[in-house]
Amino acid sequence: MASAMECEFTCTTMPKIPCVTMDEYHQTYWPKLARALTLILNQTPGQFFPISYEETYTAVYKCVCQGFSETLYGQMLGHVRIHLQCVTQSLQLQSQSIEAALDQFLFALEQYSQAVGGIVPIFQYMNRFYVLPRMKQDLAGVLSQLFIEEVAESDIFCGLVTMALQTHLSVKPDVLMRVAQKLYAMCPEYASRNPALFVRFIPSLFPESVPSDLNSYIAEEESFRQQLELEHGFTREMRERKRLAEDAEPDGRKTEPAQPCLRSQEDDVDPMGQ
Repeated sequence: MASAMECEFTCTTMPKIPCVTMDEYHQTYWPKLARALTLILNQTPGQFFPISYEETYTAVYKCVCQGFSETLYGQMLGHVRIHLQCVTQSLQLQSQSIEAALDQFLFALEQYSQAVGGIVPIFQYMNRFYVLPRMKQDLAGVLSQLFIEEVAESDIFCGLVTMALQTHLSVKPDVLMRVAQKLYAMCPEYASRNPALFVRFIPSLFPESVPSDLNSYIAEEESFRQQLELEHGFTREMRERKRLAEDAEPDGRKTEPAQPCLRSQEDDVDPMGQ
């Protein structure tokens, strides 16, 4: 049923609209909106499918005015949730390659961010007269939080981030940096839930280091050194050879010390005969 605010608004400020029955909602209005959601959610970043925002906005307006706000809100979130669950499954399929999986995550994150920008205008009437009064949060925030819950906080993604942070050379630093920056742009509160990821790339979010942190930094560096030795054979002996090579000339020959200049007796003869 429509809320008191919806009834007051529609009765006093809006013209009378045709009644929308339960059958009409389920057979006509919701299928139309579900198709629009599917198109928007599956657009490639930078690509925009032709959708009549006027037609879909009008459908949302009629449904809200006829008391279907709660049903519409629940079905919309359910539709988006199913899409995000498919995103999580796609990450699992790529999990054998950490970098490929994180690239897939970045694509999905950019795709979803663009989708939110298309969904909110269509459901703006529901956002204004149902979501904001009931949820105390706007629709964009609700949708962003849904991505965090279904994808960013999933065991699959958290496992990928953990492996990427532990195996330093398995993922390019700029990939993890983009993941951290884009997640923070979507939901700043998520940084406190996964500090290991954000402290490396957005250090200003956390308290400054103190002397008591020194031991943990030393332990982290030692762990990194051991990992290099185990995975890539980069040992202390190799570092010694590297230092010796830095003293050599570019062609690989070691620089010889300058020899003293020996003068012959002829050098002492005055060329003018003096």
